[in-house]
Amino acid sequence: MSDYTKSKLYAEVDLLRPEIAKVRLTSGTSSYSKTLKVEDLIAILNGCKEEKVQVDKMPRCPQGMVDLWYGQDTDFTVSIFVPGDLRPTAYLKAGNEHMVPYPNLLFLFKVAGGNISSSKVFAVKERRARAINENTVLYKFPYGNVHYGGGICWGSNSDTVRHKALDDMEAVVATFFNAIMNNDLYNDDGEKKGGTVTLKMSLEALLDKMSKKDKFPDEILMPAGETYGMVSKREAAR
Repeated sequence: MSDYTKSKLYAEVDLLRPEIAKVRLTSGTSSYSKTLKVEDLIAILNGCKEEKVQVDKMPRCPQGMVDLWYGQDTDFTVSIFVPGDLRPTAYLKAGNEHMVPYPNLLFLFKVAGGNISSSKVFAVKERRARAINENTVLYKFPYGNVHYGGGICWGSNSDTVRHKALDDMEAVVATFFNAIMNNDLYNDDGEKKGGTVTLKMSLEALLDKMSKKDKFPDEILMPAGETYGMVSKREAAR
């Protein structure tokens, strides 16, 4: 970092874990984000007194954030970990709901010019955000509304999620879970033919089967053929 006059440090303390801070350092067109202990952040801030670094407040980061890459102006790419849980899921029409378990999920959103230009979701077997790394194996989202490569189909919610900032990302995730699910992008061919899950059954049958379980069985997840490092680097570079 050679030009301190163009450097800015953004910082946010995690309210649920006050010993942890999320920081972002920008210098010219470069940007770097990292999660630090507050004591380490304080040491950095003390060092800034000796250099020409401007310290600003960082936008609120979404809960479960794994990585954050900034582009030009307000453009950014963010990855968010959501732990598995039982969720009400409407199938084909409102009111036709199943309470089904979801696996641990990893969302990747790219925002350009204030609009979400790319949104993806994958299942992962890691149990917490800090365990996600570039070698994390990605698995297909096991239900409907998601394309083969992980791209989310928003359907009638497209306008709802279009204009978003970093502190809107949790609401975008909630919109995904609240959407009505259909068969359009679900592949029931099973493991041998690259189905959505390893089981050869319809989405309706899968939801019925899962409604009898308290936890998603990770053994039926189908590999997506990529790692987190492969997808995240590609998304951030687009």
